[in-house]
Amino acid sequence: MSLALLGFDLLRPAWALALVVAPCVLVVALVGLAARARARAKLVSARHAPRFLPRYSENRARLRVVFAVAALGFLALGLIGPVRGYTLRDVQRKAKQVIWLNPENKTTWGFGDSEMDRYMAFCDVVEECRNLNQLYRVVDRLVLS
Repeated sequence: MSLALLGFDLLRPAWALALVVAPCVLVVALVGLAARARARAKLVSARHAPRFLPRYSENRARLRVVFAVAALGFLALGLIGPVRGYTLRDVQRKAKQVIWLNPENKTTWGFGDSEMDRYMAFCDVVEECRNLNQLYRVVDRLVLS
């Protein structure tokens, strides 16, 4: 099952919630850091803070929060992702021939993070091409055909 949004087919619609949650987590975390800073200011004066909290930096704490939320957002985007053939389908319609030279080993196509099995449906020629010898063979085949 897929859901379309702004021209993209969402692969995992359940993860779309993470894109909404990520900014909320950022706001809550930044408010929490501000409350923490106010509480610290009540307990320790600014003059004594470096002595009692020698390695603490508010900027570093904010940066950690921003990076953690950005990682959550990127994770959600990566998991949701558009169907990988969306723009390739348009290229196939307009082009005479779609040739895909892939540096991955053929045995890994379609496994792990490889999406080659989806791309192959929109390509006329799909070849493994990791070195000059393979490139030479592919070009030779294309010229002779």
